[in-house]
Amino acid sequence: MGCPHLLADMAPPKSQGQKRGTILGSVQSGLVDFSIRAVPLPTDVTNFLATNMRTLKRLQRDRRQGQAEDDSEDVTGDNVEGVEVVKPEEFWSTLEDLLQKAGREWAGLADQIWAFGPRRVGPNMLIDRTEGAPRS
Repeated sequence: MGCPHLLADMAPPKSQGQKRGTILGSVQSGLVDFSIRAVPLPTDVTNFLATNMRTLKRLQRDRRQGQAEDDSEDVTGDNVEGVEVVKPEEFWSTLEDLLQKAGREWAGLADQIWAFGPRRVGPNMLIDRTEGAPRS
Protein backbone atom coordinates (compact mmCIF):
# COMPACT_ATOMS: atom_id res chain seq x y z
CA MET A 1 0.00 0.00 0.00
CA GLY A 2 1.30 3.42 -0.90
CA CYS A 3 0.26 5.34 2.25
CA PRO A 4 0.94 3.28 5.39
CA HIS A 5 1.07 6.41 7.57
CA LEU A 6 -2.47 7.36 6.48
CA LEU A 7 -3.84 3.89 7.13
CA ALA A 8 -2.44 4.02 10.65
CA ASP A 9 -4.72 7.03 11.28
CA MET A 10 -7.84 5.10 10.20
CA ALA A 11 -10.21 3.66 12.79
CA PRO A 12 -10.00 -0.09 13.44
CA PRO A 13 -12.14 -2.32 11.21
CA LYS A 14 -15.86 -2.25 12.05
CA SER A 15 -16.56 -5.40 10.02
CA GLN A 16 -14.81 -8.36 11.61
CA GLY A 17 -12.40 -10.16 9.29
CA GLN A 18 -12.32 -7.25 6.79
CA LYS A 19 -9.60 -4.77 5.92
CA ARG A 20 -9.68 -1.34 7.55
CA GLY A 21 -12.14 1.06 5.97
CA THR A 22 -14.48 -1.73 4.80
CA ILE A 23 -18.22 -1.63 5.32
CA LEU A 24 -20.52 -4.53 4.48
CA GLY A 25 -24.15 -3.87 3.61
CA SER A 26 -27.20 -5.16 1.83
CA VAL A 27 -30.29 -3.76 0.16
CA GLN A 28 -33.76 -5.07 -0.54
CA SER A 29 -33.85 -7.39 2.47
CA GLY A 30 -30.56 -9.06 1.58
CA LEU A 31 -31.29 -9.52 -2.12
CA VAL A 32 -28.07 -7.64 -2.94
CA ASP A 33 -25.00 -7.72 -0.69
CA PHE A 34 -22.15 -5.27 -1.16
CA SER A 35 -18.91 -4.14 0.40
CA ILE A 36 -17.37 -0.70 0.19
CA ARG A 37 -13.84 0.15 1.24
CA ALA A 38 -12.62 3.71 1.71
CA VAL A 39 -8.88 4.30 1.84
CA PRO A 40 -6.73 7.40 1.39
CA LEU A 41 -5.21 7.79 -2.06
CA PRO A 42 -1.43 7.96 -2.34
CA THR A 43 -0.27 11.59 -2.09
CA ASP A 44 1.21 11.61 -5.62
CA VAL A 45 -2.13 10.47 -7.09
CA THR A 46 -4.10 13.04 -5.08
CA ASN A 47 -1.72 15.82 -6.19
CA PHE A 48 -1.95 14.72 -9.83
CA LEU A 49 -5.75 14.69 -9.76
CA ALA A 50 -5.93 18.06 -8.00
CA THR A 51 -3.57 19.64 -10.52
CA ASN A 52 -5.30 18.09 -13.55
CA MET A 53 -8.95 18.84 -12.73
CA ARG A 54 -9.33 20.97 -15.85
CA THR A 55 -7.85 18.20 -18.03
CA LEU A 56 -10.25 15.68 -16.49
CA LYS A 57 -13.22 17.96 -17.13
CA ARG A 58 -12.12 18.33 -20.77
CA LEU A 59 -11.89 14.52 -21.11
CA GLN A 60 -15.40 14.12 -19.73
CA ARG A 61 -16.79 16.85 -21.98
CA ASP A 62 -15.17 15.29 -25.06
CA ARG A 63 -16.64 11.91 -24.12
CA ARG A 64 -20.14 13.38 -23.92
CA GLN A 65 -19.99 15.22 -27.23
CA GLY A 66 -23.43 16.35 -28.25
CA GLN A 67 -24.81 16.35 -24.71
CA ALA A 68 -25.49 19.60 -22.89
CA GLU A 69 -22.58 20.38 -20.60
CA ASP A 70 -22.86 22.70 -17.63
CA ASP A 71 -19.83 24.95 -17.99
CA SER A 72 -21.17 27.47 -15.49
CA GLU A 73 -18.85 25.95 -12.93
CA ASP A 74 -15.32 26.82 -14.02
CA VAL A 75 -12.99 24.14 -12.76
CA THR A 76 -9.51 25.11 -11.75
CA GLY A 77 -7.00 22.70 -10.35
CA ASP A 78 -4.75 23.18 -7.37
CA ASN A 79 -1.28 23.82 -8.71
CA VAL A 80 0.82 21.47 -6.62
CA GLU A 81 4.52 22.22 -6.83
CA GLY A 82 6.36 19.63 -8.91
CA VAL A 83 3.19 18.27 -10.55
CA GLU A 84 2.60 19.15 -14.18
CA VAL A 85 -0.69 19.58 -15.99
CA VAL A 86 -0.89 16.89 -18.67
CA LYS A 87 -2.60 16.89 -22.05
CA PRO A 88 -5.88 14.93 -22.23
CA GLU A 89 -4.25 12.19 -24.30
CA GLU A 90 -1.60 11.70 -21.57
CA PHE A 91 -3.99 11.69 -18.59
CA TRP A 92 -4.78 7.96 -18.29
CA SER A 93 -1.26 6.70 -18.95
CA THR A 94 0.21 9.18 -16.44
CA LEU A 95 -2.39 8.21 -13.83
CA GLU A 96 -1.69 4.51 -14.42
CA ASP A 97 2.06 5.13 -13.98
CA LEU A 98 1.44 6.91 -10.67
CA LEU A 99 -0.82 4.11 -9.46
CA GLN A 100 1.78 1.51 -10.48
CA LYS A 101 4.49 3.38 -8.55
CA ALA A 102 2.22 3.60 -5.48
CA GLY A 103 2.37 -0.14 -4.96
CA ARG A 104 0.82 -3.49 -5.72
CA GLU A 105 -2.62 -2.66 -4.32
CA TRP A 106 -2.94 0.38 -6.63
CA ALA A 107 -1.45 -1.11 -9.81
CA GLY A 108 -3.96 -1.60 -12.63
CA LEU A 109 -6.77 0.39 -11.04
CA ALA A 110 -7.02 3.03 -13.78
CA ASP A 111 -9.24 0.72 -15.84
CA GLN A 112 -11.55 0.19 -12.85
CA ILE A 113 -12.26 3.87 -12.12
CA TRP A 114 -15.95 4.69 -12.47
CA ALA A 115 -15.96 8.27 -11.21
CA PHE A 116 -13.92 11.12 -9.81
CA GLY A 117 -15.20 13.53 -7.24
CA PRO A 118 -16.39 15.74 -5.85
CA ARG A 119 -18.33 17.12 -8.80
CA ARG A 120 -16.88 14.58 -11.28
CA VAL A 121 -13.37 16.10 -11.37
CA GLY A 122 -11.91 16.14 -7.87
CA PRO A 123 -9.08 14.19 -6.26
CA ASN A 124 -11.28 11.27 -5.14
CA MET A 125 -11.97 8.08 -7.07
CA LEU A 126 -14.79 5.54 -7.07
CA ILE A 127 -13.33 2.22 -8.13
CA ASP A 128 -15.27 -0.92 -9.03
CA ARG A 129 -13.10 -3.97 -8.44
CA THR A 130 -15.82 -6.32 -9.64
CA GLU A 131 -14.24 -8.69 -12.16
CA GLY A 132 -15.06 -7.64 -15.73
CA ALA A 133 -16.29 -4.15 -14.79
CA PRO A 134 -14.44 -1.83 -17.19
CA ARG A 135 -14.25 1.95 -16.95
CA SER A 136 -17.36 3.35 -18.59
